[in-house]
Amino acid sequence: MELLGGGGLSRRVNIELEEPVSWIAGLAAVTFAWGGLSVLNPQFYISPSFIAVLAGFVLHEAAHKIVAIRMGMKSEFVAYGPGLLVTFLSGIIPFIVVLAPGYVRSVYTGWTSPKGFFYSVVAGPSTNILLALASLFLLQASPPLELARYLSAMVEVNAWFAFFNLLPISPLDGSKILRASPTVWAAMFIVSAVLVVS
Repeated sequence: MELLGGGGLSRRVNIELEEPVSWIAGLAAVTFAWGGLSVLNPQFYISPSFIAVLAGFVLHEAAHKIVAIRMGMKSEFVAYGPGLLVTFLSGIIPFIVVLAPGYVRSVYTGWTSPKGFFYSVVAGPSTNILLALASLFLLQASPPLELARYLSAMVEVNAWFAFFNLLPISPLDGSKILRASPTVWAAMFIVSAVLVVS
């Protein structure tokens, strides 16, 4: 994929970074995209919304990877040039936040569960749904105000993470899940939509 014109420049942008550099670059991009110039303020790093974004992003990608490995695949988080660029740029464009610095690449090696890829794809948005539901459940216990702020952020951010990733648009998780199992996709999409409006 060529994002920018000019062969040499597009090739430099269309790079892929592997672990552990991919995690460093990806987290840096997500941090700047969410905070913009607020990243210069130390208080930003303990704000409820940033903690929720960090947890939602890391656990989403980690779930893809862990399940893929358990299913017998080789898996790693890959940061790629166009995604990093768009994610960084969204940190300076008002009202637009794109958190897509990379993806989990899973490769079949030797023995692999027949549904391994499907399970690994489902794992990402499922993790966000579970985080949102768990936080919503804890909110019912009327926790202290400060904790409630963090739990509310976890519900909102992870509900949106799940909903966005479940949109049936390639290359999002939703398109892959819908092709493999429309029933599973519909159930997950409805739950995420209900959480978004809750």
